[in-house]
Amino acid sequence: MIWFAALTLTIVTVWVYWPVTQFDFVAFDDGVYVQSNPRIVSGISWDGVVWAFGGNHAHMWHPLTTLSHMLDCHLFGLDAGAHHSVNLLLHTTSTLLLFALMLRFTGRLPESFVIAALFAWHPLRVESVAWVAERKDVLCTLFWMLTLHAYAGYVRNRTTRNYAILIVTYALGILTKPMIVTLPFALLLLDIWPLMRIDVGTPNAGVPRYRAVLSQFAPLIREKLPIFALSILLSAVTYMAQKGGAIMSTEQLGYGDRVAHAAISYVQYLGKLMWPVDLAVFYPHPGTWPMPQVFGAATILVIFSVVAIRHVHSHPYLFVGWSWYLGTLVPVIGLVQVGEQAIADRYTYVPTLGLFIAMVWCVFEAISSRRVHKRIGASLAIVALANLLFATSTQVQHWRNTETLFAHAVQVTRNNPKAHFILGAAYLDAGRLAEALDQYQTALQLEPRNPNAYFQLARCLTALGRAPQAARFYREALRLRPQFPEAHVNLGGLLLSSNQPVEAMEHFRAALAADPMNAEACNNLGLAHLMQNQFREAATNCLRAISLKPDYAQAHANLGAALLRLEQVQEASHHLNQAVRLNAGLAEAHYNLAAALLKLGQPEAAMRHYTEAKKLNPALGSAPAQR
Repeated sequence: MIWFAALTLTIVTVWVYWPVTQFDFVAFDDGVYVQSNPRIVSGISWDGVVWAFGGNHAHMWHPLTTLSHMLDCHLFGLDAGAHHSVNLLLHTTSTLLLFALMLRFTGRLPESFVIAALFAWHPLRVESVAWVAERKDVLCTLFWMLTLHAYAGYVRNRTTRNYAILIVTYALGILTKPMIVTLPFALLLLDIWPLMRIDVGTPNAGVPRYRAVLSQFAPLIREKLPIFALSILLSAVTYMAQKGGAIMSTEQLGYGDRVAHAAISYVQYLGKLMWPVDLAVFYPHPGTWPMPQVFGAATILVIFSVVAIRHVHSHPYLFVGWSWYLGTLVPVIGLVQVGEQAIADRYTYVPTLGLFIAMVWCVFEAISSRRVHKRIGASLAIVALANLLFATSTQVQHWRNTETLFAHAVQVTRNNPKAHFILGAAYLDAGRLAEALDQYQTALQLEPRNPNAYFQLARCLTALGRAPQAARFYREALRLRPQFPEAHVNLGGLLLSSNQPVEAMEHFRAALAADPMNAEACNNLGLAHLMQNQFREAATNCLRAISLKPDYAQAHANLGAALLRLEQVQEASHHLNQAVRLNAGLAEAHYNLAAALLKLGQPEAAMRHYTEAKKLNPALGSAPAQR
């Protein structure tokens, strides 16, 4: 029966998540974690390993997670389906480890199976499995389960070797995600139940119960001091890595608002666990909550906590499960606000395991005491798991690509400017300009001081041929963020197209002051000089653009044009040839190459390029005259 249960867990888990193996990357963190990160895309290398351990990746220090992304790129390139498959493999493995762990702790097969199934098939898991950027979540949970197995081995046989295995597995987990910092606390809970290393029953006569329990905790805490030390070290490293931009300051969100939000979040997660509908990739943070809601949430938490404490002697799994939920959520509950989200489905990956244990043990205890008929209990379990599978399979489909993911987020959340913004970007990339325009306008209505939204709206208007409006929105983006190199470059490009090279040059120089490595700004500055017959300055800037980006076709074309007018014909021909090799659709490059080839005494080759230039742009002038 054990092997049949394990096989069922494996087959059903793979089946319900299998569609992700055909899904794309999404334009939300997948870029910084994989697609747009040259260090990751280049695969495993010694320099990459040094960087993974020596710096931070997306404002986090998780070198093992970083290396796993590198390894994926090394093996599969940017095949998104393969990256998703690894996430699915890790999730399935963690599910089987959890099943084995519950069996190891309790010897109860039905309960262990249902807990593992709830963990694997609940819709709240979809975000962690279907999002490539959440590799850290599934990888961390794998090491979380391995550490619990190592702890079970140590408790059974308290040798130095087994303790070393425990330390190593936890240390590896530390290298995957900071949320594992709460694991030592979880080990103490397991000491209460199911390991029963702490007796919470009737105390000795004359000794208060709390003193009896605390006296048993002391040696168990001492044995875990190295693990707590690792957790403290990880907390410090994580805080320093995230302090650079991910952590919200107390000026942005005060302490009182954080505590209120934490109470609300605990209850919201409970609601999503019991009724997993309208799940979204991003839930906007409201900033403050009405006091009646905060008071109601706090009341619910107090009631549940009192019930768990009062029944710790007769039903210790209630106390352990509830405390597991409260404790393991602490790093992400909002007391230290990281990011802009209010809550996130992925944060429930490990914490809700405690609730699953408490609920399943309560139900099975009721069945075993015949308060509920076994057939009724089994039927309810089957119906519940079937409903979860249906909800999960539906939720999985929303992760097909950026458009489907954020279209769903817009549909199921309110006042969500980020979701509208990213959906607008997806529409813009797909050439659906009217729909993109609508999403950007909505994002700006909800968040009128977002320079990125003004920038993207201007891009959209440019593509629609509405240059004057686009220039106005670029200027607004720059008013809100003066050092915005992309906005300077694009506004300068609009000014060039309207024959205002002098003002355009100011924006290109401002872009380079903000980002000296901006090849497009260098090239466009060279083009502005070229338009004013300042050929040496044009050549200097285009050459700099090529040094930053050697395969920049337009920069080669502009450099060739400048050199041609400086009578450096041979060198001009070289760069113009490079331009048409890199981009055969550059009409001006073909035309100038024709002129250079005529000067070099190659009329037949010149005519071929002139013919191509006229085909691409019939408005070009007559054929260059031979000298």
